[in-house]
Amino acid sequence: KNTTCPSFFPRIISVRILVSSKMTSSTHLDDNSIYKDIHTIPGVEMKNGASLLTSVIKNFSLKPGSGMNSVQCPPSILKRMSVLEMYALLASPRSYLLQDWTKLSPEKRFLNVLRWFLEQQMYYPQKGLQEVKPYNPILGEEFKCSWDHQNSVSTCLCEQVKHHPPISSLYLENKKWGFYYQQTIQPLTTFWGTKTATTLEADNRFKIVELDEEYTSQDPQAIMRNLLFGTSILEHSDKMVVDCKKTGLYAVLQFPEKSNWSVNGFVFKRSEVEGEKATPLFKLEGSMRSTVDIINLKNQAKRAFAQYKDSPRHPEFEMQVKPVSEQAENESRRVWHDLTYHLVKRDLSAASDAKTVVEEHQRALRKQRPSDWKWKTHHKAKYFDNTGEIVGQGGTPKFEYKQRMTKDQRQDAEEEEMD
Repeated sequence: KNTTCPSFFPRIISVRILVSSKMTSSTHLDDNSIYKDIHTIPGVEMKNGASLLTSVIKNFSLKPGSGMNSVQCPPSILKRMSVLEMYALLASPRSYLLQDWTKLSPEKRFLNVLRWFLEQQMYYPQKGLQEVKPYNPILGEEFKCSWDHQNSVSTCLCEQVKHHPPISSLYLENKKWGFYYQQTIQPLTTFWGTKTATTLEADNRFKIVELDEEYTSQDPQAIMRNLLFGTSILEHSDKMVVDCKKTGLYAVLQFPEKSNWSVNGFVFKRSEVEGEKATPLFKLEGSMRSTVDIINLKNQAKRAFAQYKDSPRHPEFEMQVKPVSEQAENESRRVWHDLTYHLVKRDLSAASDAKTVVEEHQRALRKQRPSDWKWKTHHKAKYFDNTGEIVGQGGTPKFEYKQRMTKDQRQDAEEEEMD
């Protein structure tokens, strides 16, 4: 089948669509070297971002207020990984999470989780358009990885539970230290003329199993501004809220636009007396591209709290992923291996071909479905259950991992460690 691509692709290509239950076979499955530094080394530098985006806007007839979830991005601005792998990278454990939580004060526990959520967000700020867009996962795509911490192991599993609109679910756990993190997330991107705004409708929950403490996080918006003139900037706006109902501690952080990536906010303790105002305990201020400081309001002591060098752009532990040749057909690196290979080799023309083959294959499979096919009744996620609850204002369904860690499993892990 001949497919004519929009003008912002390097050329018109001819692709062979494989109408079967399997993905397109890759010609480079034994080459895993391309994944060595993709989490830390920048991709292709953008030199004509403004003219490229003008073509995108024209081809898709984008107007201010238009949604962009269905816009097909050219390979030149793609991050060299699937959305699922990026979510797993953002959730990378840090050493301050790997300890006995029962020996920490409620304030220390809260600050550790808050720091982890904040340093996840430090992954985003950047100048330029290079690697701003990860691959859109196909329905049922999976990504599995782990981190070896010498004295413990963290594991993570991600699944694309819906494709239109795109919804992903993630589960991470460390049995020895008794915590898990689960997430359901739908990105909603809107075009506003000279900038785009991405709201992440997400259910983010970090749980300390032994203490039955759950921490929730509301993500800030991600803004890409100066799309057509000057240097493009990726920054945050709006606010981030981290909350622990059980301890009564919560944080509200503000991200002013056009403020050189600044952030400021407070950690509060709810009053046990109904109607009384919460008490501010700590103040946070700084830059998302360098250091965010924390000030203890009791004694005005100030110290570095979260740092860009500790963000997922600089992983503390190496992510372990099976070789591509050993992965199932629907695992992320296997699905997108040819695209990643050509992006790493900086062959954008071949990358465009590889991307189109996967996308056209999925369109062909959708055409084979029965006319009455509906996602809600015909597709069941493999690892996650739809709770029936709704997240945010966009109608995002909430999913939970089917085999979440229990207190008994946590105690079993402790006994195995003692043995």
